[in-house]
Amino acid sequence: MRHTLAVLTAAALLASAADAVAAGWTQPTGGLYLKLWERSLVGTNAYLADGSAGEVPETYLDQALNVYLEYGLTDALTLVAFGAPVGYAAYGDEGAVYVGPLAAGLRYGLPLGRARVAVEAHYGYAPDVGTDSLGSGVVDGEPFAYVPAVETHRVEGELQLGVPLSFGWTAASAGYRWLSHDDLDPVLYGFAQLGWQASAAWVLDLHFNLHEPSGVDIEATNVAGVGQTRYLGFGVGASWWFAQQWALALGFEGVAYAQSNAATPTLTVGVEYSSTR
Repeated sequence: MRHTLAVLTAAALLASAADAVAAGWTQPTGGLYLKLWERSLVGTNAYLADGSAGEVPETYLDQALNVYLEYGLTDALTLVAFGAPVGYAAYGDEGAVYVGPLAAGLRYGLPLGRARVAVEAHYGYAPDVGTDSLGSGVVDGEPFAYVPAVETHRVEGELQLGVPLSFGWTAASAGYRWLSHDDLDPVLYGFAQLGWQASAAWVLDLHFNLHEPSGVDIEATNVAGVGQTRYLGFGVGASWWFAQQWALALGFEGVAYAQSNAATPTLTVGVEYSSTR
């Protein structure tokens, strides 16, 4: 499954804003968090436009380099940037390099008792790279195509809440995304996360992602999961802080239901850096 939300794991126990990379928290002035990771999926199954699952005739794969950055402009205002600067997708014998959405914005956060509340806004653009179809066909009477990328501008805003817990944290966000492409409806999206500081070195989390386009019907299937798609996803993440400021990050993503998307698990592996640990 393709996701536009960049960071699904946390840097550390959310006992203070300085340690946090989660919804609601901001970086302290001059604080930097950076994550680079590779996302990989391979499969032959797809969620069709009507929500049913079917097997496509050829194997598809999708690999992408992703980046996420936070920098504290002030204690209350954090610069946020994220995206997929390069990826490679294939369907059968056809393959293409693509560029995913690249976005930047600001997060403004305030304390609410022990909790943190924030608002965040971004502008992003997915360029016209890798936007040609790599293949098409019909499964169970439903036509499909595999198109790695869709060119579009995007503007989004969200409300976030983060709450520290004795063993970790919980966080949630809800947002609205406008897309310039004529065939893409505005999207309501949500995120919920429960994190656990298992030890001084290990941080684990469970998270859910909701992507709900405002249009009633999804009429076409794009197995790549970009463009017009609907899903409820879930995943687990683990960060191993092998050095004071550096971690190895691993992740697994699945889906509870979807329309017009890949029906195969997504695996991620990457590195994290936090200047505030």
